[in-house]
Amino acid sequence: MIYSIEFSKNTVPGKKMNFTWQIQDFDGQTVAEGTQAVTLPAAEEGAFQFRLPELKGFLGWFAFKGKFTENGRTIAEMLSSGVVVERQPGKRDPFYSAKDPGTIEKQIRMGNGSSNYLAQRRIMQSGPDSLYPREEKRLKEWLAMCEKYGFEPYIIFHISQYTTPNNQQQPLYMRKMVNDKLAKGIDPYDAAYYQTWKNYFAQLAKIANGRVRDWYIGDEIYNIYHRSKLEVPHYVGVQKALYETIKKIDPSMMVAGGGTFMDKDPLGRKMWHLVKDHLDGLSCSLYLGKGTVAKGMTLDGPESGKLPERFKDTRSVIGNKKFISGTESGYSFLEFPKLNSDMVKEIAKINARNLVVLRAMGVRKWTFFTFDNDVMYESAKWGSGRIDYGMWNRASGSPKPHAATWAVSARVLAFVTDPVDASPCPDVYCYVFRKGKKTLAAFWAYVPEAIDATITMPTDWSGVDFLGRPLKGKSGRQNFKLNDRVLYLEFDAPQDAVVKAFRSGKYVLPEVYVTLHRINGGKVCVSVKNKTAGDLKAEVSLNSQTAKKITVKCGTVAEVIFDCPPGDGKLSAAAVVNGIRYGVEKEDEWYGVAPLSAVPAIQNGTLKGFEKVTPLVMDSVKHLKPADIDSHGIWTGKEDLAAKIYLGYDKSFFYIGAEVTDDVQISRYSGELSWNQDSVQCAFDTENTSFDKTLSPGGYDADDREFIFSATPKGPEMFCYAGTPDIMRKMIGKPQIVRTGNKTVYLIRIPWVHLGKLNPVKGSVFGFNIVAFDFDAKDATTSCQMEFSPGITYGKTPALFKRFILK
Repeated sequence: MIYSIEFSKNTVPGKKMNFTWQIQDFDGQTVAEGTQAVTLPAAEEGAFQFRLPELKGFLGWFAFKGKFTENGRTIAEMLSSGVVVERQPGKRDPFYSAKDPGTIEKQIRMGNGSSNYLAQRRIMQSGPDSLYPREEKRLKEWLAMCEKYGFEPYIIFHISQYTTPNNQQQPLYMRKMVNDKLAKGIDPYDAAYYQTWKNYFAQLAKIANGRVRDWYIGDEIYNIYHRSKLEVPHYVGVQKALYETIKKIDPSMMVAGGGTFMDKDPLGRKMWHLVKDHLDGLSCSLYLGKGTVAKGMTLDGPESGKLPERFKDTRSVIGNKKFISGTESGYSFLEFPKLNSDMVKEIAKINARNLVVLRAMGVRKWTFFTFDNDVMYESAKWGSGRIDYGMWNRASGSPKPHAATWAVSARVLAFVTDPVDASPCPDVYCYVFRKGKKTLAAFWAYVPEAIDATITMPTDWSGVDFLGRPLKGKSGRQNFKLNDRVLYLEFDAPQDAVVKAFRSGKYVLPEVYVTLHRINGGKVCVSVKNKTAGDLKAEVSLNSQTAKKITVKCGTVAEVIFDCPPGDGKLSAAAVVNGIRYGVEKEDEWYGVAPLSAVPAIQNGTLKGFEKVTPLVMDSVKHLKPADIDSHGIWTGKEDLAAKIYLGYDKSFFYIGAEVTDDVQISRYSGELSWNQDSVQCAFDTENTSFDKTLSPGGYDADDREFIFSATPKGPEMFCYAGTPDIMRKMIGKPQIVRTGNKTVYLIRIPWVHLGKLNPVKGSVFGFNIVAFDFDAKDATTSCQMEFSPGITYGKTPALFKRFILK
């Protein structure tokens, strides 16, 4: 293995130094190390090659650390990485694919078995019956590449009709006709228009000549339908045109669309009956829970993200005869975290578990976004150079750890069939597949610490862990330490024997989960979740109070109420079950909201009526998002963005006053997109039902509310994102917003009727969070924010909100 150490700004060309290096595995253990004398390149830009020693059968992801020293003094340090996996013989599984997949060699080594082509009509079609020669050539070259290197080709279309001067979606030859009709209020999408789509699809199918078997519409319909009342009818019309064209050519070819997983947006359920007869399967972007990786951000695995439940929900709508394909999924990394950081390693573990569940759910194709990051996301225009979607660090060419778990999955789970959920108990997951003539089990425990497991194996077995490191064992009783890292075990035994072995294994798990929260100004609730297959008796206590005896039914959460006035110390709760004590300790953290003696107002650019209110202050990196944004010069201090938030109430309204310091005021959108400018957003957990991330891992419930307040080009607006049907996704009022100098003052009145069961009653407790968005340029695409607590941006998680009490 040869490494090339490259220099971009070598200030001491030709200098002799010592180079000390270490290779560390996923867990930070040293695999190899050494020191040697080196001579730096003779120019400012250059490289020297370094030969690594044989790693003696090492498999998995590794970090390569290097340090240049002179006379014992450190001059420079570097961090790189690599992945070592077994060779993959034979055909690769077409389940695995990627957008921006990098070189052909990388795709092959990673195990990708299919390749997609994004066929943008606006770019490709030159006339009603013709393609631009250069685009036709590119398509033919891609088809030839797939055939040569063993990729199964499939085509993805983006078909949005929405048009702006900078986003022309129609092909040039018909753009003016469509836009002129739209400007006059005329629907341009008639039979003749859809015939042009059929012509286009037929052109591509003729070139493909039967080699492309899957044709997918990939638009994220939930992101575009609100732009025009014609977007959904247009989507349905093009979907129908694709289906009719492709099926007429060859009924065995597969057509997919639909645009959204059913839990992503209510639109999916509404429009499914319109498209279900014009497709063989559902194709859509499918991000598996929270996908933003950064300091302070929460991440979802398939367990906390409830991935099996999401599939079950979607299947309840589309049925079992339609297949599911993902046309885009992945993770975005903010601020380029270190390759060996804990949060990047966490993605590797989650990625392995996701892929097992996806195979168990019978997904047809999975398209990862991306292997190689697009350079535009690292530019000042797109995310101010802070966003990396890649499985590799683009600048260094170094793989992140989840590249290894993808490559291992592409080998171990290739061509598996007949999945069986053999999960033996809560928090232990096991899926058993047929793999040719063998049986494969993939299993893990979703617990913070390893648990003991004893399984009686039906035959001798072999396998690998989530990084590809080898495992093997004999038939009979085997002991394991299980954690959140997938183990893949292969057997010669029949599938039903393997299923029985794992279901009847012995797993030493915590019997209960204990948490607590304040339910009002005088009481605290201790919640006890039964994680066993039977009923449990428990003695539950809070602080030094007398314990209460309860029975917790199988699979339920029991609530025990204790008298406890608000304080400023810690609350300590415990449940004793079968002689074992399970405890939890939390700060009694809460914020008081007092009734106002007079109706607040804005006078001469100043808030009035909140004089006795202690504000929530957000003016430091504690509240700044994305993480480390200050180190990149995007947030320059309190004059760039800071906020003071005042809360109060009376019998009619909940009041929010905000003083936002912001040196540049940006107003550019209205309605649903009004968050995408300088604005203030807040959310309520009105019934205080989401207070623990384990019990409520993410997403808004029926009692949650989310509002945005902004000075839009149409004037001040108050828009509701989450709420009851009568207010959700609707304009519900006009706040007062006044800009004076570098300060913007907001005054919001929210009627109690919009807050569900939360009423102006002393002692009421609710979750609340608020965030101020800041854009410093008209064309900025990424904001910096001041957020009081996590839970609104980068994943809706009301359990992370702070608790507030009406005084």
